[in-house]
Amino acid sequence: MCDSQFKHEHDDARLAQEMGNFSCVSSDCEFDEHTKGYDLDKAIFGLSEDRGYDSLSKLLSFSIKRFKQEGVTMEVTLGHHLCRPSPIGWILNGGTSLALAEVAAGLASFALCPKGSHPVGSAVSANHTSMAKLGEKLTVTATALHVGKTTHVVNVDITALDGRLISTARVTNTIISPTGTEGSAHLQKIAAAQAKAGS
Repeated sequence: MCDSQFKHEHDDARLAQEMGNFSCVSSDCEFDEHTKGYDLDKAIFGLSEDRGYDSLSKLLSFSIKRFKQEGVTMEVTLGHHLCRPSPIGWILNGGTSLALAEVAAGLASFALCPKGSHPVGSAVSANHTSMAKLGEKLTVTATALHVGKTTHVVNVDITALDGRLISTARVTNTIISPTGTEGSAHLQKIAAAQAKAGS
């Protein structure tokens, strides 16, 4: 875990964050009419005062390629910090697959939420069907299967460039309103920022 390459990658990410250049959104990311103008970095990393933390989403090092109501696509290249050692070399950690699935499913729900609402994961199940090795680039695709007022069910497939299915997950998100009794002051601030950006 304290591998020198991981330290190098981690230090590079920290430097980018400190310089204010860290973004998980690809320069060629596709949006639709509903999602155009969303501040995805704010949705994923929080408000400006939260950006200095090494959150899990930052450490996952993904890039968002598509953010539409029809679905979300992310890409990630496997570094040591996303893998684990094995007799055949470094391979994708199953926990990484689950974390990527949760993030992608959350974004898929976020694209479908009315303003002022926010998705939180409430259940996830997954099957890891193939191994992926250190250095491979993977595609994470999330598509909503059920969109209700209070819950979304999202399917997430993680695939390799050669078409292999690496992992498939089913995520249930609960949709909450920050202005309701369960909403925290932090979520209310995020909702207010979203509303201001949309006006």
